[in-house]
Amino acid sequence: ERIQNHYTIGSVYLELAGEERTEEYLFPIVNQLNQGRALLKEEEKKRFIDLNIMAGNKSLLSGAYEAAEKFFQIVEETLPRDHWEHNYEESLDVFSKKALVEYLATNYESAEFTFAVILRYAKTTLDKISILEIKAMLYTSQSKMREALDIATEALSVLKVSLPANPSELSPLPEIIKIKLKLRNKPIQNLLNLPLLKNQKQLSILRLLNACFAPSYISKPALFPIIALKMVNSTLNYGISPISPFAFVALGMIQGSALGDFSLGYEFG
Repeated sequence: ERIQNHYTIGSVYLELAGEERTEEYLFPIVNQLNQGRALLKEEEKKRFIDLNIMAGNKSLLSGAYEAAEKFFQIVEETLPRDHWEHNYEESLDVFSKKALVEYLATNYESAEFTFAVILRYAKTTLDKISILEIKAMLYTSQSKMREALDIATEALSVLKVSLPANPSELSPLPEIIKIKLKLRNKPIQNLLNLPLLKNQKQLSILRLLNACFAPSYISKPALFPIIALKMVNSTLNYGISPISPFAFVALGMIQGSALGDFSLGYEFG
């Protein structure tokens, strides 16, 4: 009887709210329907899933990670068995957010399991890379710097980008030479005229290199300048992105502190 009451109250709330006010009364509606979900009709499940996704997204944005985790868990339980095959994009989005909130809610074991599920069903290399990028950033937030660097390095190797295992003082030299050749006799201000980066593979590479920034600086400092220089070279080759300014600031630091040209370093910064 209690389940019936929750189902009825939630259904009436949803009908009275209509499309225009559903978001305003989202949480009362979803909380009632979730407690009465055993009585959902098959034709009601798609709408029910959408409502829980909305509630999960709102909870994630507001920092209510445990609540978001519960909403996405209910979505997973309600999805049809063949959802990865027939609704791939939604499945990828839901499971990625579920893994994220599980990690943020410190439910690490569940997060690792969800990440493994996503990697098993991910159809494209770039989808797999995006998940590895999220894992690397989450490890960084937990101060697991070496693990974060290992994951990002593994992802980069899939995209044919290699980082030296044991970098030396001379390791950055090839990247420096490439930059010098590309910028020879060109004013630094010309960098503002670079085209926007549109190549999704190169954008993924940039994001992964960016994910290596903090972990390399702390756990393997000799790798940090190589990563920054590779980001600069990628920007010069393929175009500028929102990540590029970090690379040029790092290049300014290297130009001044390591190469002794502080005025040029200031221009990059």
